[in-house]
Amino acid sequence: MIRYINLGQINGFEVAAEHELTKHIEFECPVITSMSTLNPVVTMTGDYEVGKYLNADNIPKGTELVRIYSPGDISGSMFLDTNSYLVHLHIKDADYKGDIRKTLIACVSEVMRDYKVFVEKSSHRRGSNDLVVKEQERYKKVSGTWSHSYREGWTTYGLLICFQPDYDVMGAAFRMDTQKMISRDAETIQDAVTGLGNVENKDRIIRQIVDLIVFRLEQSIVESILSDEEKVIMDRIVKEISTDDWIYRAIR
Repeated sequence: MIRYINLGQINGFEVAAEHELTKHIEFECPVITSMSTLNPVVTMTGDYEVGKYLNADNIPKGTELVRIYSPGDISGSMFLDTNSYLVHLHIKDADYKGDIRKTLIACVSEVMRDYKVFVEKSSHRRGSNDLVVKEQERYKKVSGTWSHSYREGWTTYGLLICFQPDYDVMGAAFRMDTQKMISRDAETIQDAVTGLGNVENKDRIIRQIVDLIVFRLEQSIVESILSDEEKVIMDRIVKEISTDDWIYRAIR
């Protein structure tokens, strides 16, 4: 059995807090959550300086800057808003022996084929678990996965699905002179990322992807909400990670 919690539109600090929930509580069964954000959100995953991947002085007003806790690991930056959805899977390592990251992107690819959107696995990096769409002779990222472990025996997997990028915010916030962007020969953010399209019911597509993930994991799905205990823990984490010390200096 997998609990499914649709968190709806939340703020960036709540996204980061939910990401690390297994550090603070041991779930009784695997949990899948889905969410988008009320306002534009730019994330950093790890304890690196803001300027490593971002134009620290050029992040547009009204954009939330959020640091995600990542024990002993560093990932790049991510953009979220009402048109970019995030799915988290918190699962015991013993509950599934396959490659879950490959399973996640395979589910996105299969669902989007039903909408005549054809995506493929990126060949940009060896072992990459990104999905790309070919546009004007360029392969542009539309989805990607990552994973972090916050509790022994458990792993949290993330799946980002972009429908329509906000090129104005992303172009201002993200550096284009990083090794990844240079290797892709990307001069603008439009050269590197795109979306799955202006579909009518994004929530329905996300639910189809979630249902397929659960099926592939050979589990049943149970609709759920955050428990009172989980809400209290989330609120406490949000207070800890919304300080300037954490956001700008990774001090908590």
